[in-house]
This record gives sequence, C-alpha cells and structure tokens, in this order.
Amino acid sequence: MSEFDPKLLPLVLKDLGWRMKSEKNGLAQMWFPKEAFSYESFNSSPSIILPIENGTSKTEYNSLIRDAYLSLEKEYGDRFETTYAFQYTKTSESLDTIKTHVDTGSKSGLIRWEDGKRLFDSTRNMLISAAKASDKRKSYYGNGSATIAESVLKGSYMGQTQIGSYIVTAYVPAYKQFQLNRTTKKNKMKSIPGRTIIHTLDRALEGLLSGVEDGIKEEEDKIPEIFSPLVQQGVSFELVSSISEMVESSPTSKATTIQINLETRPMQPKIKPKVFELEHRQLPVLKKAEQVLKETKDKQSAKLLGEVILLKHSSHENDHEIKLSAIRDNKLRQIQIVALDSDQYEQALEAHGNGKLLEVAGTLIPQTRGYFMEHPTHVSISKTDI
Repeated sequence: MSEFDPKLLPLVLKDLGWRMKSEKNGLAQMWFPKEAFSYESFNSSPSIILPIENGTSKTEYNSLIRDAYLSLEKEYGDRFETTYAFQYTKTSESLDTIKTHVDTGSKSGLIRWEDGKRLFDSTRNMLISAAKASDKRKSYYGNGSATIAESVLKGSYMGQTQIGSYIVTAYVPAYKQFQLNRTTKKNKMKSIPGRTIIHTLDRALEGLLSGVEDGIKEEEDKIPEIFSPLVQQGVSFELVSSISEMVESSPTSKATTIQINLETRPMQPKIKPKVFELEHRQLPVLKKAEQVLKETKDKQSAKLLGEVILLKHSSHENDHEIKLSAIRDNKLRQIQIVALDSDQYEQALEAHGNGKLLEVAGTLIPQTRGYFMEHPTHVSISKTDI
C-alpha cells in the first residue's frame, strides 16, 4: 500500500466493469458492479465506497481506501493487480491512446485470423503515417522518413484486445521525444513529442473523413480537388490506405470505430475521447483517394535555387535543357530540367556565365535517381554568387 495511489481507484473500477451510482455530499462516491444497474438490485449488490480527498478526516479516508483496496484484491486477485499496474503506467507515462475497434457481431469477440492481422497492420500503419506527417507533409512517403517511423514504434506500447469485440490499442507517451533524423557529426538530433503525433493524426482523420463525405456527394472527377489540398492537413496515401484496410477487415454490416484519446487526463472525466466512425459506404471514395494521392507523389510543386552545371540546346529542335545542382530533401541533388522556353534558357546561360545561382520553380517528378522537371513556370537569375 506504500506505493498505492488511491486516485487511480475510479479508473481501476471502470476497467473492472463498475460504475458510480451516487456521490454523497461531496464526501464519498458509491460504486456498484454493472450488473446491479441492469437489474437495479443495489440493495443486494456488493458496493464500494470511495472517499473524496479532503472530504473526510485523514483516518477515515485511509480506512475507506484500505477497505476498497482489500475488497477488490479479494474479489479479483491478479486481475486487480494487473488493472491497477496498467492504470499506473498509463498515468505516470502520460500515455495517449489510439484505439481501433471492430464489432465482430459475435459475443465471443472472435475474428478471422487474416482480418485480425489486417486490422493490426492498418493501425500500425496509421500511427506511422501520423508520425511521418508530424515531420513533413507529403502525399506519399514510401520508404521515406524511416527514422521517425522506427522511433515511434520502439517507444510506444500495444494494448490487449477486449472481450466482445476486436480492439487494437496503441499507447503513445505524450511527452516522450521521438527522433526525426539520424545523428551525425554535422546533424544534431531533431525530435517531436508523442502528443504532436496524436494531434496530427486527429487533424488528418478529421480532414480525411470530411473529404470522404464530400467525395460521396460529388462527381468522381472532383476527387483530386478534394483530397490534394488535404495533404497539408496530414492526409497521405499511407493514411488513406491504412483506413481503407480497416474498413475492408470489418464485417460489412458493422461500422469500424477509431477512437483517439487526445489527452491523458484520467482525473478529468470531462475530457472525452475523440471518436471517428468508418463505414463500408465510404470505401469507394477511400480507394479513389488512395489513387489520387499515389499519383500526386509524382508531382511536387517546388522552388529551387542552385548552380547550373549543364546547358544543352538543340537549335534544330528548339529544345532547351539544363541541369541544376540544388538542395532537395536536405541533400545536394542534380536535377534535370527540360522544355525551357528561349527566354528561360537565356537566363540559365547568363547565370552560368556570371557565376550566379539560378532560381527555378515548377513541378518536380521523382525519378529512380534524383528529380526531373518539365516546363518550369519560373526561371530567374539570383543575386547570390555561386
């Protein structure tokens, strides 16, 4: 009892299926098993009195807490100890919760192995997508931002499933710092707290599901207009793909619920979990959004500043091409830029001859090695020397 925190008892009782019936003049709470509420058999049901701190004398408070502790220990044994230990860890480490819940339609809570695995994988991928979006907003990540993905998976927890349904739970330490980059002699470690990831996921899901509802109402050709702007809200191909996977892994007659608790404030019951509901009717739009965001990965609007290292011109074909050495994704890259008009090519020629950097704007297309730009929208000579 020396390390026991009585403030956690209400949370433990809730986890064990108890509910508070009444509060006596701000002095104590009366708790009963949920069965007592079903049959309104409070007189014949066991009960637990939880005193409110400063509502009674210290002696009476300690006595009632001890009685409650011993009653629960006797009734539940190891289950009580495990439940208390979980709540203690969740509170002391400020664990924020991501809970993916599928109603299986079966009281046993059983789910086909393949569907259960898909739900686990999609929850994992949803967490990773939020972590990556917390670092930088992109429509498609692929294998990029691997450091933050690895860091958040190593530093977060996975909870147990619950009876009567299939639930996958992730617990993210709110104030733990998750690493964004590999450290070298030149690069210091950058990091973000876990709660930033949860807030990013909340905002991204809010934008995504709002976009899905708009997509259901609009014509198919409007899908790109709806989802492309949502990238800046944290929506990515990876997030949409994980959500689609969740919906596909659930029974067609049931809804999938993603429940996110943004604040770990167990002693403040007014703070409610944020709940997002997914349904099979949304799946066609989610699939179209996946396609749009995957295609968008090939088109990144960019402004470049770099040194012209290659000039190529064919007067016969009126074909102008340059190669620019510029910083992209924190690395010095050689970017091939083609289909410049005559004026743009003259600007590049002059910048090269005068030892100046060149400013170029347009749409970048990732290649196996480096980037490619066609028909730049803006080319000008910078005042900066090489």
